[in-house]
Amino acid sequence: MDAQLGAVQDGIARAELHRDEREVVSYRVLEPGAVLSEDTAGGIEVLVLDGSVHEGADDLVTWSWLRLPDGAPLHATAGPKGARLWMKTGHLPFAQAPMV
Repeated sequence: MDAQLGAVQDGIARAELHRDEREVVSYRVLEPGAVLSEDTAGGIEVLVLDGSVHEGADDLVTWSWLRLPDGAPLHATAGPKGARLWMKTGHLPFAQAPMV
């Protein structure tokens, strides 16, 4: 995934891994102290692959996972060693199967 990363902007490099009409999957590398803000419709899921981030009242370390519902923005700050994140956005409305 590192080979697919774009240029660093505001301390964050990004690679888009998948996109369709329902979701976007990306890989992000955050430099120490970088702030990642996302306000994407459809919800956000984040898996910390390495390093740490602080989001809201949560400190997320390697292998921590966060799900934010549709309408909740992500505002994460990378820890002192930076972070590598796997993110999925826009998919939560499609993940909720109707009850039968």
